[in-house]
Amino acid sequence: MGVCTALGIVLANIGAGLGIAGISNSIIHTSLVIVTVFNYFVFNQLLTFEQVIGVSLTVLGGVLVACDGMLFKGKKKAITSHVNDVPIL
Repeated sequence: MGVCTALGIVLANIGAGLGIAGISNSIIHTSLVIVTVFNYFVFNQLLTFEQVIGVSLTVLGGVLVACDGMLFKGKKKAITSHVNDVPIL
């Protein structure tokens, strides 16, 4: 079991390094939701109130990250310096 966990952590870090950090990090953290839902359906483990809140907020965050381009289209403005309006980000 320890080898599989270590391999999973290494692969998750490689994946985060290859992609956009915010999106990769969001995808990595959804693994907790997957495990929680798996335990509920397979092992009939009841969810606590805190787990329900955590799963709900994680799913909401994932939806916001996934729909970022559609929800806030045209509302993003680049942060610029005052010298020649050069974008900082």
